[in-house]
Amino acid sequence: MNHTIFEYLYRDASNYKAHGAVLLDGRLNDVEQREIQNHFKSGEHFVAEHLGVPDLRPELWKFSGGCPNEDDHSWHEFSGFRNATPIDLQTLECWGTVEEFSVRALSED
Repeated sequence: MNHTIFEYLYRDASNYKAHGAVLLDGRLNDVEQREIQNHFKSGEHFVAEHLGVPDLRPELWKFSGGCPNEDDHSWHEFSGFRNATPIDLQTLECWGTVEEFSVRALSED
């Protein structure tokens, strides 16, 4: 079976970063990938909760006493799509299908 990885990150106002990846069942062609990316603000920014992907902000909160601070905002950044590797298949839980992901992403505005 074919699987796709959606890679993204969260970068706070101080430029601290947390990286994330979501395993999707199926493949997206280049046109579908561009169409999804074009729905993100400026072609890269989205709110994780709108897509249903894990919010990466809490990964940085551990450095600020477990709470949000003045550097936080809700925007995450699209990094890219790639084919899943055997290690990805062993370590990541499947989020859902590329079709389900596309529906959520294409409603992101």
